[in-house]
Amino acid sequence: AKFSTAEEVAQLVKNINLYQPKIEAAGLQLHYHNHSREFMPNRDGQIVEDVLAEQTKILFQLDTFWVYNAGLRAVDVMEKFRDLREDNDLTQEEVAKYLGTSQTMYARYEREANELPVRHLRVLCQLYNVSADYILDIKKDKKRENGKIKDR
Repeated sequence: AKFSTAEEVAQLVKNINLYQPKIEAAGLQLHYHNHSREFMPNRDGQIVEDVLAEQTKILFQLDTFWVYNAGLRAVDVMEKFRDLREDNDLTQEEVAKYLGTSQTMYARYEREANELPVRHLRVLCQLYNVSADYILDIKKDKKRENGKIKDR
């Protein structure tokens, strides 16, 4: 998919929102598998992963390799969730219930035995009132133009 500009992202969102109900009507689910570029600002400053999470009902798979490739550490993501959970005096079971999963599965997310689905990332960001940028420790490189990769 093309999403170097806000216009391209808007078209992607439009297509997802057009086809997703048809796919679901056929008994299937539409999932999105990320790569590193979805976590980096495009030319118009958008984080595509955030836009898709906010403007579609698509399900996500958080690929930890591509998180790492984007210069992030998946373990840092999960440590932030554990810290937020503890700071809010919540148990793993309470958070798991909020996510619609088991305590065992949520515990596996916290210790990175299983990948955290992006749909859960979104719900947890809403629960704790934090951005995905905060959780993923995404900081914009102000020396580069939006949408441009680092020099190779």
